[in-house]
Amino acid sequence: MLNEQLKESTRPSHQALEKKMVSMIKKIRTRQDYVTFLKLMYGYYSALEKRVQDYVSDFEIGKRRKAERLLEDISYFESASTPDLCKDLPPITSHAEALGAMYVMEDSTMGGKIIASMIEGQAGINGPSGFSFFNGYGDDTGRMWEEFKVFLNRPFDEMEKLNLILTANRTFNTFYKWIDKHAAANTPVTR
Repeated sequence: MLNEQLKESTRPSHQALEKKMVSMIKKIRTRQDYVTFLKLMYGYYSALEKRVQDYVSDFEIGKRRKAERLLEDISYFESASTPDLCKDLPPITSHAEALGAMYVMEDSTMGGKIIASMIEGQAGINGPSGFSFFNGYGDDTGRMWEEFKVFLNRPFDEMEKLNLILTANRTFNTFYKWIDKHAAANTPVTR
């Protein structure tokens, strides 16, 4: 199954991103820290979703969009501001490459409830308002992941499989660089 091959082939880049994210999440102590983190996430997700949408059907991405949920969460805590968008994204020029990028976005929903609980405790924020991004699909998260795996396990030729895996790795890596850039410089993510 391609989803298993994808999981194995992206393990190092996935683990590096996860380690970086957990480090940032552990530093969230206030509402403002959380909003800054949400803006950082929005900057990557929004840009990536825009790049992916030209190569997948609305059925595949429609209810899976995450940037809108991030904006909803940001707006819950403060008036609208425009977070910067990431410009260093993986190239996406095909359906297979778009699914590779979506793999990274969809995989992130699996640990969302744990992350929401961590942030609520650390920053003293009472959800569920302000946590729609991390609550993912709620009780449907497992079902949505299984549906996405069906998309991944359709027949692809060998070149498409390689491009899908390469794009997933590039997505993990560019997401890592985006987060690392802002974490290292402690730069705001708003214009």
